[in-house]
Amino acid sequence: MDNNVLQVSDVPAPWLLEGEAWWFFTALFHWPKKGEMSAPGYFDPLHERSRALATEEGAYLGSHGMIQLVRYTDSPAGPYDELIVLPGSFKSPPGVKPAKSSRITRIYVSTMNSVVNGRRNWNIPKTIAKFSFTPNSDGVLEVKVFAPTSLETPGSPIFSDTPFFAVNIRPSVIPVPAIPLNLKHLPMPFILVQPPLEASPSAGQDGCIGTDHWVSVDVSDYGGRVKPIRWKGGLAVVDSNTQKTSTRIADGVGFPDVVPYSMGLHLAQMKIQFPESVVLQVDPSEQSE
Repeated sequence: MDNNVLQVSDVPAPWLLEGEAWWFFTALFHWPKKGEMSAPGYFDPLHERSRALATEEGAYLGSHGMIQLVRYTDSPAGPYDELIVLPGSFKSPPGVKPAKSSRITRIYVSTMNSVVNGRRNWNIPKTIAKFSFTPNSDGVLEVKVFAPTSLETPGSPIFSDTPFFAVNIRPSVIPVPAIPLNLKHLPMPFILVQPPLEASPSAGQDGCIGTDHWVSVDVSDYGGRVKPIRWKGGLAVVDSNTQKTSTRIADGVGFPDVVPYSMGLHLAQMKIQFPESVVLQVDPSEQSE
């Protein structure tokens, strides 16, 4: 056994995952602005090819975007936490159906088992982070996510003391009963089309293995019991001109500095089915170089 290389189990699809999730909507029926996907934070620096594909003229189509925060209590890869940004719809490669689809551009998870298998199974560009969930007596859930500062020792990453993402989540002012929701009952499928991933030079330590082909995966079987929530940014920012302090949810480097709508959703008793991905026949010019 090489102690300088990650020891991770191969956990192929399909996966059935259970837990709870929080959705923060960043765009509804959004018309994209030129250069919008070039904003810092939407892609890990490793994935420059993915950034280039997403920032080509006409590639980003806008529509509905969201941030998802998830706590998986049960999965084939074990329990783990997750932070995702889905900016909206993107144009699929020529000849691929659907012609437009959702795409995860940046995602953090709390275990290396999830990093490696998520990348291998579905081209999901997972990287490692540390998550902190702290419930307060007044009903607020404080969530913070921290980036690694050292991955030299496989299985024992060192993390920053300063979070790059922080949000305080509280229930809606008006109590409402939870209602069942499943995306498979909506009039359109929820399909991810993901480009091939670049490999990290230190994949044996950071888990960022590469892949070779575009793939799609239908994750429409995703549901739970939903209630509205409110949120407030947990990162304090001081304006250099006015010296006034404001809050935001992300630093714009490790994660995009976007402002979701004031109301989001909490999904309790969440279940999601991740089937095997479908390898897509794509022109070589659209593949990772």
